[in-house]
Amino acid sequence: MLRAMRQAQMSPPRLEDHRTHFRVVFGNDTMLDDGTVEWLNQFAALDLRENQQLALAYARHQKDISNSIYCRLTGANSRETTSDLQDLVAKGIFRQLGVRRWTSYRLSSKVTGEFTDKEETPERHQPAVDRQQRIYRLITERGQLSALAMSKELSIPRDTVTYDLRRLMAAGKIERTTTDPRDKRTMYRVAGKNT
Repeated sequence: MLRAMRQAQMSPPRLEDHRTHFRVVFGNDTMLDDGTVEWLNQFAALDLRENQQLALAYARHQKDISNSIYCRLTGANSRETTSDLQDLVAKGIFRQLGVRRWTSYRLSSKVTGEFTDKEETPERHQPAVDRQQRIYRLITERGQLSALAMSKELSIPRDTVTYDLRRLMAAGKIERTTTDPRDKRTMYRVAGKNT
């Protein structure tokens, strides 16, 4: 059923658990109507994957998207799902709500043009390259820092800092002080400096 709905470019079914009964709701709408396709064209320069475009279309129609909905929508595995959604957060298209299993994503104010008190103003949005340069400079100045310390110091959400740290490690610019990234004592330093 899910595969057939994906091929028809329809919204995935909504699953509802009411304790005493379970309901599956199949919508009779397509996610990629002409207006949505036209709206998606504004992101053409970002070179988004097809699955990410589907996530944007879904969020435009349904407001929020979660990892499980993304998996049902695209057929991607959980690792791809997390990577794709975090990439959309890093690009400033989505903002993350909640953490761990309660995480959901919503179109950012940068995309919708609607700001709330809890959201950042447009001046606070930065391209990933700029954020990563700020993080690298901070690590260079301080010697080594935790992701949480960088998040507080630079006023960048921790998940975004973690994303940027992974990119900086992949580029060979920084390294972890521990082998396990989940270790609470993990710090980050300039690659090759044993401080």
